[in-house]
Amino acid sequence: MEMLIPLSGTDPTATAPNLVYSGPQYDTICCYAQTAGHREVMGYSFAVPMEAPRASRTEWFRVLPDLIIPRQVVSEAGVDVMPEGESAVGHMEDALDERYAEEFPDGVTRVMWHSHMGGHAGFSDKDVNTHHNFALWPFMMFVVVNRYGEASGNFEQYQPRRMGGPLNLWVAREVPDALTITATIKQQCVIRKLPARKSPRA
Repeated sequence: MEMLIPLSGTDPTATAPNLVYSGPQYDTICCYAQTAGHREVMGYSFAVPMEAPRASRTEWFRVLPDLIIPRQVVSEAGVDVMPEGESAVGHMEDALDERYAEEFPDGVTRVMWHSHMGGHAGFSDKDVNTHHNFALWPFMMFVVVNRYGEASGNFEQYQPRRMGGPLNLWVAREVPDALTITATIKQQCVIRKLPARKSPRA
């Protein structure tokens, strides 16, 4: 069965949109980040709505298997997508919109990700400024990953009302049967009740 594993920076209690990667998808992005060395690399994934796997008041999205690394100019200071790269991303998006038109008539959502080779898996001020100016689509998601497999996410809604904020990131991984895990915990883990704390004297 699959279990949702929260990534670094994810707050399961936050009222934020949720984005779910499959294990192989996320591992592939991490491999790109590690292989790029001290230069950043970026790519696009695409997501569609999914049924919330738990009681939730927020939206859930799953990442499609399709991944594209567009032509880009990279350096230790950042990455810029070349015109032919932007065109290739647009062609893939159009093809996915057509493929999933019946199931998802509103189309797919772009997920732009890039790597940070330092220890911090967080967005820089330059990253955030870039996100604020992607106003060609109603809604986009952004992910940054470091070489240790840690990640953070943001979302930006441009239409009909401007808003943005943190994005909860998850990886769906295959795990042993949950009933076996539950039974093992019940059998092997003894619950010890701690004494109640005394209230400090006034």
